[in-house]
Amino acid sequence: MTELAEVFPSGSSPMPSVSHAQAPLMVRSLLAAGVDTTVTGIAAEHLARV
Repeated sequence: MTELAEVFPSGSSPMPSVSHAQAPLMVRSLLAAGVDTTVTGIAAEHLARV
């Protein structure tokens, strides 16, 4: 699995502000990049950053 840090470089927000209309595209982009978008995957990425 690709880490969020590989998609969003250091210094950028791991979850940038997106509109309701942009959310499906954002999720598809993350999935296409191989990012683990499960709650567990996102939580693990968050814990790795704090």
